[in-house]
Amino acid sequence: MSSYSEKARQVITELIYERFLTFIKRYCKCLEVKSQNITYFKIAPLLDELERRIVNGIEGSLSSDVKIKVLKKFLRKEIQLEINGRTYSKNEALNLISRVRSFLKWYETDCSLSSIISEINDCREFNIVNFVEKYIDVIESVCRGEYPNLPLNELADYVAEGVKRALSEYLRIKNNA
Repeated sequence: MSSYSEKARQVITELIYERFLTFIKRYCKCLEVKSQNITYFKIAPLLDELERRIVNGIEGSLSSDVKIKVLKKFLRKEIQLEINGRTYSKNEALNLISRVRSFLKWYETDCSLSSIISEINDCREFNIVNFVEKYIDVIESVCRGEYPNLPLNELADYVAEGVKRALSEYLRIKNNA
């Protein structure tokens, strides 16, 4: 049994609702941004080698989707990068590498789980942060428009109520968008 008064429980429920809704919106937005930039994540582990090969004019495949071609032209070489069938000139490829690095730094800063969880850090004493960390894969289903099957009985009833309200509100907003 909780030692909180009914009024305090209502305030806590509202706080959890607001913070959890903000958390879900940010988390889902980050997943959306990731899916829209999937090519960046595919080439991320190849960036250093890709740049080295482009600068030095070394032809070859780095993966099934990423190839560097060196075309011999009259008195010069033309270097091309091909990713998923799209061709980039040397300068375009180097600009792309720079954009990918900048994007990845932004994404790691703003969309890391610890950064997103900061939205609910002030609710830590209600066990919500541990709950989110434990069930993040289940929570992700709300981003696809599905109500997640979470074991809310692990939370105090007033905390669970705030989470349920936030999930329902997010789905309402998503379905009306």
